[in-house]
Amino acid sequence: MIYASYFKSENKSEIRLVNDSGEDIKIFETPFKVTSIIQSGEDILVLDRYNSKIWIYSDENLEEYFNTEELVRPNCFIITELGVFVGDKYHIWFLSSNSMKQKIVTLQHNEEEEEYHGKGVISMEIVGNSIIYLFDSDSLYSTREIYQFNMETYETKKIITEDKMTELNIGHGIEGFYTRGKQIIVWTEDQFSEPIDL
Repeated sequence: MIYASYFKSENKSEIRLVNDSGEDIKIFETPFKVTSIIQSGEDILVLDRYNSKIWIYSDENLEEYFNTEELVRPNCFIITELGVFVGDKYHIWFLSSNSMKQKIVTLQHNEEEEEYHGKGVISMEIVGNSIIYLFDSDSLYSTREIYQFNMETYETKKIITEDKMTELNIGHGIEGFYTRGKQIIVWTEDQFSEPIDL
């Protein structure tokens, strides 16, 4: 298991590995707060949310990943065979291995862009030909909803709303989700939902 430890007083993160025997080993450190980490083969990619960059650690070197200059406070990313999908405050981006960058989704906030202080895309998963993402649609962090973007038709639909959460009677405020096959399980501060068909 790979994880990041952040040392606020020094503004640095240590990327660490817990091996099969339970030994906790420091792999490398960064001069910023790592908010997400993914291992891809021998490489490790880390997300620097506050500086809006993705970094790649390869062959004992930490280098900036290509084409991250337009990202705005990215929260999450997914690595696929095609490239990297990144969710930030205003968009979902696709960064391909041949240095192409494309806006896949422009988020629909409840407020004007300059007045919006929410987080944007909080988390996302790819299921088949769709990106499922949890979205903070207002600055008060009070309206979190889950959307599905079809990468073939480019259609976006809302699949879990705050009203649906009330109907399910599992508490207020979506904290996260995960998918299992063609079903989604949502959790709040209180509990997990039963599986919901996509």
